[in-house]
Amino acid sequence: MTATGGNGDDLAYWANAMKRLSRASEATQIAMEPSGALADRIFAERAMALAAPIRDTADEARLELIAFELGRQKIAIENRYIHAVIPLAEPAAVPGTPDLLAGVINFRGGILPVFRLERILGAGEIERSSTIVLGEHRPEFAFFAGAVEDVSTVGAASLRDVAWQGGGDAPAALGLTDSGLNILDGRALLSDPRFFIGRQGRPS
Repeated sequence: MTATGGNGDDLAYWANAMKRLSRASEATQIAMEPSGALADRIFAERAMALAAPIRDTADEARLELIAFELGRQKIAIENRYIHAVIPLAEPAAVPGTPDLLAGVINFRGGILPVFRLERILGAGEIERSSTIVLGEHRPEFAFFAGAVEDVSTVGAASLRDVAWQGGGDAPAALGLTDSGLNILDGRALLSDPRFFIGRQGRPS
């Protein structure tokens, strides 16, 4: 590339060169930028990806359980359905009620029925050492149990979907762990009419 002689020609040449460079720069910038609609979609997808919660598969579908002995059986209920575990409380008998009702106790200023859960589950006679108060949002009823363990967790996906392994008539079971622990459905227990005074019959 050679420049023509004369100052006027040099100025014109460089002016044209600058215009060509400017147009080339603008074309490159446009080519590098997506169209408005495409840019909007890209930004929307990015925003959704950033807003999505981080999933920790190790913490998904975990059940917090409290296991306890009930005669010949060792079973568990989800922790959220157990309102409290208290020392053994001797209930006051209520005349004219079914044998399933052991009696009533005073629990934090209120009267709470105590049922013999072991008879429904076919667990046989139990060695009473504690009283478990069942209730998700408030105390509903209690039952006797043997040794009670600390809260533990299991993965819901690891449970075997099998029928109740005891010899009685459990309202429902969530499944069986690899170690053979029967997990009762706490919600089903709380809605079972046999645990309502005056409605003790088989669940519908």
